Amino acid sequence: MPAEAKPAPAAAPAPLAAVPPAKPFDVQSVPVSAKALPPFPYVALPSELGKHDSTVDKDLEFDRMYVMAGEEMRRVEGKIHRRRFDMRYVKWSPLAAHRNYEAAMKELGATRVDTVHPTDKHFVARNGGDNAAIFSRMGQPWMESPEDAELPNFEQWLIRTPQTNIWLSFTVENGTVYLLTVEEKALQQTVQSLPAA
Repeated sequence: MPAEAKPAPAAAPAPLAAVPPAKPFDVQSVPVSAKALPPFPYVALPSELGKHDSTVDKDLEFDRMYVMAGEEMRRVEGKIHRRRFDMRYVKWSPLAAHRNYEAAMKELGATRVDTVHPTDKHFVARNGGDNAAIFSRMGQPWMESPEDAELPNFEQWLIRTPQTNIWLSFTVENGTVYLLTVEEKALQQTVQSLPAA
């Protein structure tokens, strides 16, 4: 009887391409703005919105958030405010939203600091490989890569003042605009220990 042929060994999986490290981001490279700023959260909603046409998702005096800094995801702590509204209420296209908020950010003296999109494969790989977890840490909705390179659906802006850093992100996804403001600051402790007596 002929000997049975042994099955060929399974091919080894192709090695993953090395993920290039993120280029370090230097906050000091962003110029300090001397512009007088409006009150927190600094960026207004469209004047056409009605009283109940927007939603505040987060409004905290102190918490942690992750922001985009160049190619890096950076942890910052401070005051956080996140709002959203449906573009149908103001009859905006994604282009109108982008142009409006780009102009508003520049008026505040902000500098755009994201150099990759949060869905970039190297960015995702460097930060754990899970898009949903990354978006959650950044306080962002689920987003897809933009179809039009000239029409970003995510933008990270930074205002450096003599006192602090203010991170502003603007996202458009599925007809909704999301605005996130993080003003870096230390925790103001309001709880004291009980006296020994």
